[in-house]
Amino acid sequence: MDTEWISDFLELASTKNFTLAAKNRNRSQPAFSRRILGLEQWIGATLIDRSVHPFKLTSEGELFRETAQDIMKQLHRIRDECSKNQHKSSDFIKFTALHTLAINYFAEWIADIHKNFSCIRTTMDAYNLLDCVDLLQSGQSQFMLSYTTPTIPSLLNPSDFLSCRLTSDQLILVSAPNGKGKPLYRMSGKKPINYLAYYSNCLMGKMTEDIIARECSDYTLNYVYENAITESIKAMAIAGMGICWLPKICIQGELKRGELIDVSTKAMSMPLDIMLYRSSRRLSNECESLWSYLNNENNNQ
Repeated sequence: MDTEWISDFLELASTKNFTLAAKNRNRSQPAFSRRILGLEQWIGATLIDRSVHPFKLTSEGELFRETAQDIMKQLHRIRDECSKNQHKSSDFIKFTALHTLAINYFAEWIADIHKNFSCIRTTMDAYNLLDCVDLLQSGQSQFMLSYTTPTIPSLLNPSDFLSCRLTSDQLILVSAPNGKGKPLYRMSGKKPINYLAYYSNCLMGKMTEDIIARECSDYTLNYVYENAITESIKAMAIAGMGICWLPKICIQGELKRGELIDVSTKAMSMPLDIMLYRSSRRLSNECESLWSYLNNENNNQ
């Protein structure tokens, strides 16, 4: 239904005169009358009692007028709120990131930018890699924070998207300690080893499966838990539920406090780069200034 029909009806109900209502709505009277008939046909009820002069609303017409007034008030209120929100968010730089980086890296990184470059206004959406890529490709985010490693191909076409390396990280194998401060689990022996796994379709899952395929053929992993979120895997590891791979950036405190122990060999760890991605198309002046600053910082390192 066209909301203009509702406005036509409300004008008619207010003026109680077809000629005046049509004039106020800037329509010819025949066209206006046809629109009121069209509304009645859509509703399936007669709204105007034309058998009396001057006409009056039917009981269905009175009921519809109350509802129509509420509908139009709600529409105008929502329109105004959306317009205000769009204006407020128009100067925000929109980021999307993997959950791990949104939780454990973004705040410190953006604080450094505020200190050394500019107090930019930002929003952050945390998702899995595929959703982050979708947001970046659709233009709903200007920048995407993600991990990259030579063994996992990028989902972004380098001709359409630019990248900037921000810093490095490392995927390491960890275990909770036993009562004597020794690891509860290690990659050793013939017995099945309790393993906390990432879903195979997420980025961390692909990375860990690559390590397992290369380095763990001699061991039997007992999959006791699966999740896509690093923080969930970490919580289970701290609880002593099994061995797992975690990015070092998210467990620095736990390693220092001895809540987790690094049990990885060099072959069983994986170097990671934290990357920032953007479209190759020109962005806003604020985004372009930030990009220039980050590239200059990267070149000076």
